[in-house]
Amino acid sequence: MDEHNVVSGAPEEKSSLPLISMILGIAGAVLSVLFWCCAGYFVGVPLGIAALILAITCKQKGITQDKGYTLTGLITGIVCIVAGLAAVVYWIVYGAVMIGSMAM
Repeated sequence: MDEHNVVSGAPEEKSSLPLISMILGIAGAVLSVLFWCCAGYFVGVPLGIAALILAITCKQKGITQDKGYTLTGLITGIVCIVAGLAAVVYWIVYGAVMIGSMAM
C-alpha cells in the first residue's frame, strides 16, 4: 500500500459562506420586489452587496462545496444591486417629470 494515497479520516471542514451569500441574495431580491414602490432599494442594495461580497470571497478562497449556493448568491446579489439602482433612477426621473409638469 502506498503511503501517499492514504485518505485522512477527518471530514472536510464546511464553510457557511455560500449558504449565507445565497440567503442574503434571495432576501434582498424578495424585499426589493415587495418594497419597490417605497424604498426597497434601501434594503435590497445593501443585502445584494453583502451577497456579492460573500460570493466573491468564496470564489477567491476556493471554497468548492456548495457551488450552487455561491452562484445563486452571486447572481441574486447582482440582480439586487441592478434593481435597486434602476429603482433610484426611476424615482429620480419620475420626480423630475412631475416637477416639470407642475411648472407648466
